[in-house]
Amino acid sequence: MRARVLLDTARLLRRRLARSTRVRLHGEIDAGNADRVAHLLTASLKHTKGPLDIDLTAVPRLSRSGTAAFVDTIRAARTTGVPVTVRNANPQVREALHDLGLERLLTFTDDTPAP
Repeated sequence: MRARVLLDTARLLRRRLARSTRVRLHGEIDAGNADRVAHLLTASLKHTKGPLDIDLTAVPRLSRSGTAAFVDTIRAARTTGVPVTVRNANPQVREALHDLGLERLLTFTDDTPAP
């Protein structure tokens, strides 16, 4: 009986460890809020055992100074071995991340259905 309880506990633990954390950001990300966004994202890293999924559906613009939030997050994620996915980034946001070379360190995905 004890082995069965341990096996069930191991399965539950594996499921918890496999879960990802999704953070949905809203509004422009610029110098005025980059520090708060960086704090939110890096704090999210501390509470996940799986991938960090950043949903940018509602982010219309990412300034060059706003990209600092992602640099800090990626640095922390790489240190802890947590993969980071950026979801639904519009072309301007992708270009801002690309200009810093961050696209090599991120996975991009898009939930928009194909026409």
